[in-house]
Amino acid sequence: MTRASVPAKKIHEIATVKLPCGSGNGIGMTLNKHQGIRAALAWMEDLADLAKRHNNANFLVLPARFISEFLAKSIVDAYLAAPFEGGRHQRRIDKMPL
Repeated sequence: MTRASVPAKKIHEIATVKLPCGSGNGIGMTLNKHQGIRAALAWMEDLADLAKRHNNANFLVLPARFISEFLAKSIVDAYLAAPFEGGRHQRRIDKMPL
């Protein structure tokens, strides 16, 4: 799914999107300019897990030039398996504009 295929007012309703990028920085910065998007760059499983648990990231950005396909799959699995912890983390997210 590309950004162009999603109406702008619906983008924040997407549950999870995984996006590869060379370094991951450019797409992550671009995504995070938009309200309702919490994109996280992860190059290891622990970062993906924490991105979901603490920030309820709804976009996972992978640095495709720096990780193997095997590691990418493992990172995505860790991200998808992690629950959002809520609590103090939810209070921080609630301060972000939608």
